[in-house]
Amino acid sequence: MNFVAAGHPLKSDGSVLSSVYNNTYYYKAGSYFVADEMSRLTSVRKRHGYKVLEQGVLPFNVTRTGMDSSGKWNPGAAVASSDFDKENSLFSFLHFNASGMIFKAGSKDGEYVLKDQVKTVAANLLGGPTKDELVDTSLVVTLDEQGRLSKLSYRYVHGGILVGQEELAFTYYEADKMPFPSDIVTQESFDAMDGTLPADWTKESNANVVTKFKQFYGDDATTIPYLADAVISNHWELGTNYYDNTGDFCVYNMSVTADYRNRFNAYLKEQGFVEQGIDNFMYYVKGSVKIRWGISSENQDLSTYLFFGKIASTTGK
Repeated sequence: MNFVAAGHPLKSDGSVLSSVYNNTYYYKAGSYFVADEMSRLTSVRKRHGYKVLEQGVLPFNVTRTGMDSSGKWNPGAAVASSDFDKENSLFSFLHFNASGMIFKAGSKDGEYVLKDQVKTVAANLLGGPTKDELVDTSLVVTLDEQGRLSKLSYRYVHGGILVGQEELAFTYYEADKMPFPSDIVTQESFDAMDGTLPADWTKESNANVVTKFKQFYGDDATTIPYLADAVISNHWELGTNYYDNTGDFCVYNMSVTADYRNRFNAYLKEQGFVEQGIDNFMYYVKGSVKIRWGISSENQDLSTYLFFGKIASTTGK
């Protein structure tokens, strides 16, 4: 089974309403599931997916690269978001697991509606951007002549005020005819993604981070301690250090945990770095390189920040 499913709002006459509020799903059996979806309930848009490799199913996110003149997001790069899942199949990541037992025949052939006692089914369905606010009694599932999902349609009440209708329409393809989701993710980055973690800071996926390390440390950038992690790697962002006058630059990662901090500190010590107080901060120091974690206070939490600097040479003084 291979399909593209498009979730979108409808006009009062049932035709598709042209809108930036659209969800798109690409599923190619044994290969990938890619989604570009938004929830109007949370106003969060997420572009992500799953790729099948020998090691298992690799989850990934898609970087943001700005919008085109029509307000549509340009395709971004695929970046692994966690380690391989070796237990679940690709299909399980659809999260489209509403049982057929909760439906009954509708008023037309091939149509099915929810049984009277069934409520809050939205979490078990794919849909349009307002799917999370669907009215359960309005849901109609239509099957095609082959018994496959053809479309889901439903009414919604957004914010308790705005009433409308959406549908999720399926188009099926033979494997060799299945279009790649090039409107969401670049094929080059998708093909190159093999689950290999960066070996050093210059191999991180964020170009700004890579550029900063190369500019600051030059040829030594590849030697600056880097601890690869399936969740943390490829998600570092370049920060702005206006917090102190040390001349250090910083990177941050919202996925950093206390466990990762402890493992990174242990790794620094293994690499010969020693703790040293400099300018009221506690650093890990080796040669001219100094590294420290940000700290948390009542005014700001910098515990997910790493600061990098240099110790000025005293040669000749």
